[in-house]
Amino acid sequence: MKSCPNCGLQSSDEDRYCRACGRQFSAVVGAIPGPSTFDQMPLPFEDADNVAIRKFWLFGLFYTVAFGVGLTSFLPLGLHFTATQLVQLIVVALELAGAYYLRLGFRALSKADQPKFGAQVTFTTVFAVGLVILIGFYEVYLFAVFPLFITPTSPGLFSSSGLALFLAVGLALTISAIVTLAGLIGGVILGLWRVGSRYGRTWLKAASIMSVIPVVNMVAGIAFILIFRNLKHASSRPAPASVYSSTARPSHTVRNVLIVVAAVLLVFVVLGAAFYVIFSPSSPGPHLVVHSAPAPTGIVDYGLTSYSGKSSAYSLVASQVTAQATIDSINASNPSVEPPSNSHMVSLQLNLCLLVNTTKGTQVYWVQNIAFLYTKTIHGVAPYSQHLSFNNQIDNMSTRLNNLSNSTVSGTTGWVFPRPYPHYASGSPNGDYTSLPLDFGFFTSEAVGPAGVWIVMGYQISNGTHDSPTSQLTYDTIHLKIANVTGAGFVVDGRSLNPRGTYYDAELVFGGPPGGYSTSFTSMHSTLTLTYTLTDGSVARPNSVWEFGSDTAEGAANLRTDLVNGQLVVTVGKVDLYQNWKLG
Repeated sequence: MKSCPNCGLQSSDEDRYCRACGRQFSAVVGAIPGPSTFDQMPLPFEDADNVAIRKFWLFGLFYTVAFGVGLTSFLPLGLHFTATQLVQLIVVALELAGAYYLRLGFRALSKADQPKFGAQVTFTTVFAVGLVILIGFYEVYLFAVFPLFITPTSPGLFSSSGLALFLAVGLALTISAIVTLAGLIGGVILGLWRVGSRYGRTWLKAASIMSVIPVVNMVAGIAFILIFRNLKHASSRPAPASVYSSTARPSHTVRNVLIVVAAVLLVFVVLGAAFYVIFSPSSPGPHLVVHSAPAPTGIVDYGLTSYSGKSSAYSLVASQVTAQATIDSINASNPSVEPPSNSHMVSLQLNLCLLVNTTKGTQVYWVQNIAFLYTKTIHGVAPYSQHLSFNNQIDNMSTRLNNLSNSTVSGTTGWVFPRPYPHYASGSPNGDYTSLPLDFGFFTSEAVGPAGVWIVMGYQISNGTHDSPTSQLTYDTIHLKIANVTGAGFVVDGRSLNPRGTYYDAELVFGGPPGGYSTSFTSMHSTLTLTYTLTDGSVARPNSVWEFGSDTAEGAANLRTDLVNGQLVVTVGKVDLYQNWKLG
């Protein structure tokens, strides 16, 4: 005699079907056939299996939703840094929630099979903790270490504190990555493989491997949902077979796959639309990149305007950009600066994006013309021994490795420094300034020739030195050796981002000394002017200016800019990230 697993009625060994409910005995007795689809005949489950399968199903749900959220990063929404960072954090949070339920599932199974699933509980915990630590140190790298690679430095070397931070964060990232990888392999992958073996699901074994392969992990997510859904269904309410057929009921795999794919796409579209509405408001602006002080402060043309809730973007191309500064008072310090002799130094940076068109594509260079001022003054008068000097730097923004070399760029006073990454840099002889106000201008121009592009940098000091007024001086001429150039210019364009992910802008901003330092000002009163010589020879002012920059690491902790009687004046105060003025 044998009992029906569906209704419990006793039947003879010769009966193929239950006389009461029609259940086919061959489906549950004898050897269990090998799996061929997601929908398989139910297995005899223990209480631990019933609990574990429900936890695994929730893991599959969170895993799939996390994948759908991650897809929003590929939508052409023009999301800024804040939005993309939030997307990544949401994905991590969903993955951690999935890991939590995966661990609960392993813990339930360990009560029935400790040798196979006990270690997976520990490894999954290690994975979750390691992932949190890894993300934390990655954020530290992103906001504290990475700026060191994009900062104008002279002569191009890390400070000792910057090098120590780089090594410490790099070591922490390496250790946390190893710990996370160990938890991933020992917990998630091996654990799911053993779950697949326990329930005879070959697809689950395959999905455990596919879950860590980019793009292919979408298939893994669908497999998790379908497999655990069917196991969950089988563990709670086995479906009877038809009394008119000797085969199992037809598989609904195709239907289930379509349902899950549709759900993933729905999450993808809905969240994408939500991020577009929330993070692409009607008033776009660089405040989505820079969140608070310290920030480079002065006047910046992003090619963006925002007035009365209405936004617009514009573009221009210039062959020369000229900065003019009149400094009536200035004093700043940062005791943590290295070397200490630079603790009172301030930089005033003219930062531009040079776009070079060739017959084989487009190249983008970041061109900096920097005035360094030593600001330690006594009763508003600078000691005779203090200096005003001009330096420059050029980075190749078109490639990840910034592959400049002395064979591809040359200058009259500078050369390519190999560290912390290849970049061109040079400087002018120091010039003394003895009193305030200090009135000076500096310019950056470009010209296309048969053998590439020439960049010229110079300055003119009108007041504040023994030699004032001086004639205009050119302190460096740089030759970018680029073949087949069809055109070039300094570009301001609010409609797109450059290859580095920052704006095509023109910045004239105050910041700290070289090395990515910010500084605090005890006094400041200066007037700044930015002028373009367009490619057609006409002269123009910026159409709209903001008071802070977003593409250099040096910053000011307590400066603001105001429009006073038609002039842009920088004073000590709190920066306003949402304020801009229409000039053109």
